Amino acid sequence: MRKPNDDLHIYLDFLGPLPNSDSPKAQQERQERQQQRRTGEKVFTHRVQILRASHFLNQHGFYDYALIYWEDFDFYWPGSQSPELLARLAVDKLAYHCLNHANAFDILPEDWSALLRSIWKKIRA
Repeated sequence: MRKPNDDLHIYLDFLGPLPNSDSPKAQQERQERQQQRRTGEKVFTHRVQILRASHFLNQHGFYDYALIYWEDFDFYWPGSQSPELLARLAVDKLAYHCLNHANAFDILPEDWSALLRSIWKKIRA
């Protein structure tokens, strides 16, 4: 149930080894991910999460929140910008859509997925 002081939080998390890490584990994971991509497997680069969260911190210094939606995405596009830039662009467009939507809290979980896929399709076009 939405409270009057609730906010919509959009989180974007990077999946995979840190770009500047040169540890053996990071190098191995990069090679595995490149091999998966070469064989046509989907390699998720980012996770998008949408939460309903309190506007103010609780007595413990944290937001009270409830997860509305989450999904992993592959924002890699050959010959284009980096996945990090494309992911940020997609989330910016999502936030802009939410700001112009009468009540973003009314968007159903399955509609979040369709909305993000539509945004990603427009970015790739």
